[in-house]
Amino acid sequence: MTKPTFFTEQEVTTLYKSFTEPSYTEQEVKEFVCENTWIDGRRPIPKEIKVKSFNSPTTFLKYQKRLDAKYKQRNWGEKGLPNWGATAVRYAQRCELDNAATYDPETKFTWMKDNHTLSREQLHATQIIWRICEQAQISASKLARGGGQLLRPDVPFYLEKGITIMQVWQTKSMKYDDKKDLLEVIILDTPKCSFDDRNRFHSIVRPAVVWGEICVYSIHGVSFDNRLWNEIVERKMEPSKVLTIGNIEQRRVASEYYGMEKLWDACNPKLIDTSARGNRLYNVTIGELGWRARDNDFNAKMLRYKDPSTDREYVSGVPLEDDDGNFIDRADQAMAWKFHLTEDEYKELTVEG
Repeated sequence: MTKPTFFTEQEVTTLYKSFTEPSYTEQEVKEFVCENTWIDGRRPIPKEIKVKSFNSPTTFLKYQKRLDAKYKQRNWGEKGLPNWGATAVRYAQRCELDNAATYDPETKFTWMKDNHTLSREQLHATQIIWRICEQAQISASKLARGGGQLLRPDVPFYLEKGITIMQVWQTKSMKYDDKKDLLEVIILDTPKCSFDDRNRFHSIVRPAVVWGEICVYSIHGVSFDNRLWNEIVERKMEPSKVLTIGNIEQRRVASEYYGMEKLWDACNPKLIDTSARGNRLYNVTIGELGWRARDNDFNAKMLRYKDPSTDREYVSGVPLEDDDGNFIDRADQAMAWKFHLTEDEYKELTVEG
């Protein structure tokens, strides 16, 4: 087997630097298209190349759909015979842009062009445009349905110029005396993204992803809606209320942003029990909660524990009683309730997560 040659970390991290303002010119696009697009096994001989750019995937998809309908209609006469050549031109295999990646489950390497390979972590980085589409609730497959190459580390022009995808449409008449191509190029610019030092979507001053009218709010890779993000980054939420956020990852990130100990002190915690596994159960006072509370100085219980797989510390609310009506006063009993187990079943677990 060929010895793998990995992309360098610098090559992979270059990908993240492309999510800023696009910097291409119309002339650069035309030259790139002429050099890298193949039509029926040949390079195009352009008579005219129209270039149209979009900074919004929604607008891009609408225009793409319009082109598709327009040229499909032109392509067929009343008798169903083709009289116009009008298709989205895909990059041919001989073009360096179209070398598909293949994954080898034995070596866990992803093989790309020129015997280059990617580790699983690097592959995750190269798929960032797919992750952005997922965050923005946009289908990456729909963006590429007319052909063309989505942004990838081995397409330097896309990286350097800020291009998500470029599609080339052949719109020429098929008359025998017309041997030059009429092409229409549509380009979707990359979104403007902010990352933390681990290349996770992150910003506490603006949306982490801005793509036309689409805004995605994230703190260290965890997504929030606009309202909750604002309350956290501007510290409008009362410290004791942060620990009541329903989503566990949002609660963890918000707690780290506020400062876990600051939040903890605001809850007036009183330790009830510590287990051999390091779980700790507390009585706390946290405003109005949906958990079942009794008339005493404390109106809730909170559990502090670590995820064995990541060593991250989490805080979770637990009810005063378990599902069988038993008063919760042991840390492992509280963890068992979280896992929907009995306490004995929980204690028999060898792996948590």
